[in-house]
Amino acid sequence: MRGGGARVERCELCDGRIVNNRCQDCGMDYSRRKIRYQLNTTSHADDAAAVRKVMQAGAADARRARPGQTAGQSKETRSQNLQKQAAAAAGRKVTAEELRKRKADYKKRHKYYDNTFGKEKKKKSRAAMIVFLLILAALVVMNIMDERADRKALSQDEDSWYESSSYTDEFDESVLEGLEDYYSTAQEVEEKVYALDDADETSAPTPEVTEEVPAVMPAEGEAYSVELSPGRYVGGQQLPVGTYEISLVSDEYAGAVILTDMKNGVFESAFMAAEEEYGGESTVRDYQLFEGGVLEIGSGEILVTASTQNAQMDTLQEGMPNPLTESFDLTYGSRLEVGVDIPAGTYDARHLSGLGTLEITDQDGGGYSAVMLTDSLTGEERTRGYRNLLLEEGQILSVADYSTDDFKGQLVPSETVYETEK
Repeated sequence: MRGGGARVERCELCDGRIVNNRCQDCGMDYSRRKIRYQLNTTSHADDAAAVRKVMQAGAADARRARPGQTAGQSKETRSQNLQKQAAAAAGRKVTAEELRKRKADYKKRHKYYDNTFGKEKKKKSRAAMIVFLLILAALVVMNIMDERADRKALSQDEDSWYESSSYTDEFDESVLEGLEDYYSTAQEVEEKVYALDDADETSAPTPEVTEEVPAVMPAEGEAYSVELSPGRYVGGQQLPVGTYEISLVSDEYAGAVILTDMKNGVFESAFMAAEEEYGGESTVRDYQLFEGGVLEIGSGEILVTASTQNAQMDTLQEGMPNPLTESFDLTYGSRLEVGVDIPAGTYDARHLSGLGTLEITDQDGGGYSAVMLTDSLTGEERTRGYRNLLLEEGQILSVADYSTDDFKGQLVPSETVYETEK
C-alpha cells in the first residue's frame, strides 16, 4: 500500500509495476500464473516463494557488498542480476527432507479434516436414522392399538345384539308351531296332487307315439334346368322337387346359395364365385330340394343355373295370380309394419337407384333377414332385385341405416302365388 491508494501489484523479479499481467520494467508475463499445490512436484507457488527468498537474500547481500552504491543504481543492471538469481532458484531440485515435510503436513491436514468434519457427518447420519426408526416404531404401535380397539368395539356390539335379539335360548315357540303347521299343510297338498296324477295316468288312454320318417328323394324323374336370379324359391312351388346341381352362369357373378329344410333336417350353404379369383365354388352338387324346402339365392350380383335329372314334375303346384296389386316405394329411412302399413303377402323387391338393404324383423325382436338391393355391374336387370319375398303379418320391414341417402326401391306384388305359402 502506498499513499493510501489501492494496492499496486509488483513484479517478483524486479519489483516493477505489473500492468495487464506484464511487468513494465523486465517484461515478465504473469497471465498464466496459477497458485496451486501438487504432492511430489514443484509448483509455480513453490518457485515464486523461492524466487522471493532469493530476491530478498540478493538484495541484502548487495547492500552488504556495496554499501557505497547510490540509490540511483540503474534498474536495468538490478533487473538482470535478479533474473539470474531467480532462474537459479527455480531450477533447483526439491530435497528428500522437503518432500517428507510436505507429505507429513498433507497427512496432518487431511487427518484433521476427517477427525473433525467426517465424524460430525457420521454422527448426523446416525442421529437421522435413529429418529426415523423411532417414528416407524411409533406408527406400528399406534396401528396395533387401533386394531385392538376396533375388535373390542365389534365384540361389544355383537354381545349387545345377541342380548337384545329374539335369537336366544328363550326362542318364541309360536314361530316353531307356525313352521310345523306350514310344512304339514304343504305335505298334505303334495300328497293330494300325486294322487290326482296317479288317477289321470290310470284313466287316460296312452297316446300313440309316431315317429316322423324323413322323406326319401326319388331316384327317377325328369330332366329340368332353369336360371335363377336373387330370390326365394320353394320346393314343389317355384321349383320341382329334385336333387340339384347349381352353377354360376358366368365368372362375373358371386354370391351365397343356401338350402334350408327344417322338416327333413337339410341345411346346405355355399359361397358361389370364380375359384381362381375369390376362392369360392363355381359349382355345387347334391342339393336335395324336398317339398317345402327353401332354396335362397343370395341378394346382390349373382345369377345361377339350377339343373336336376330327377325333377318330380307331377307334385309341382300350379300357381295363381297374386291378389295384391298395390306397390310401395322404398327410400332411405323407410319403415313399414306388415298388416298395418302394407298387407302381408309375396312381393318382388326392385332396385331403382343407390344402395339399400332391407331388414325384416319380428315385432318382438326375434327373427332377422336382410336383402341387399344394388345396381347391376354386368347390366343384367334380373340381378337388380329380389324375387318372392314373403312378408308375414306383424313383421317390420325397414331400410337399414347404412344404406345410401339416394337409395330408391319398390315393393311390387309377385305375379304368381300358391295356395299354401311355405
